[in-house]
Amino acid sequence: MATEEDFRRIAEDARERFEDRLGEAEPDATSLGWDSRESMETRFEAAAEMYDFSGASVLDVGCGFGDFYQFLKDRGEAPETYYGIDISDGILDVARERQPTATFEKRNIFVDSFEERTFDVAVEFGLLNYNLDRISNEEYVREYMRRTYEVCDATLVNCLSDYREGDWEWEAFVYYYSPEKVFGYAQELTRDVTLKHDFEPIPQKEFILLLQ
Repeated sequence: MATEEDFRRIAEDARERFEDRLGEAEPDATSLGWDSRESMETRFEAAAEMYDFSGASVLDVGCGFGDFYQFLKDRGEAPETYYGIDISDGILDVARERQPTATFEKRNIFVDSFEERTFDVAVEFGLLNYNLDRISNEEYVREYMRRTYEVCDATLVNCLSDYREGDWEWEAFVYYYSPEKVFGYAQELTRDVTLKHDFEPIPQKEFILLLQ
């Protein structure tokens, strides 16, 4: 059973990893771990096909530079409010500079309370895919869904899939989830679950769940 300290250490490991990347190059999609801006936005497009973000209150967990907020504005689907959280001060400084009309705070969804706020929908992109050694990734994704579903009417969960397509090599530092298992975890919270597994590999196969 994971402890609060486990979740704090996972966040601290991630903070160090991303701030090291920030120090190496100009802040862009690749410094957040994406292969390219195009692959990042492929995930955004898949999410926007599943949920109408226009006029919604959005919680973006692991928000990075607020790129999803910019993506929605560019599509003419700006949310009413956008609240991005991350664990890196350096990343949040860039986000605040680029997106002055949004709200950004340093918070850990697995530790910090959100009792004072509620949202229409939570999103995360790639947050759950790093292969953990402190706790199991299965416990990690279940706890993520539970915590976001407590403060949101809906939550979208983006994971790498263990169904392979193409010739991209298996990578030891990431975790490949069973879509069936994660769908089952979602059913513990709600029967209203949509699974999207039909978008092109980017470069690996992924899926998104929508819990409502």
